[in-house]
Amino acid sequence: MSKIIVSLVSKQTIPNVMFIKANRDAEKLVFITTEYMESIAKTDWILKSVGANGGVRIVVPEGSISGIKKKLTEDFFFNESDEILVNLT
Repeated sequence: MSKIIVSLVSKQTIPNVMFIKANRDAEKLVFITTEYMESIAKTDWILKSVGANGGVRIVVPEGSISGIKKKLTEDFFFNESDEILVNLT
């Protein structure tokens, strides 16, 4: 069983940093982001702030619920025994 943190990346990065730091025992970081958030390096800033070397980035199409659902279904793999913590702030 793994403990996985899933963070939604937005312009407001502090809530993500605080959530990750509060759950330091997580083995894996997953970031759900967009092309725009990647272009302004928001995920990189979060990783640097928490001292992490990397995480899984799932880049979803902005504004398309069906596109987001499809991308998450294709790219987000986990075991049923994994503990998943989702930061929605």
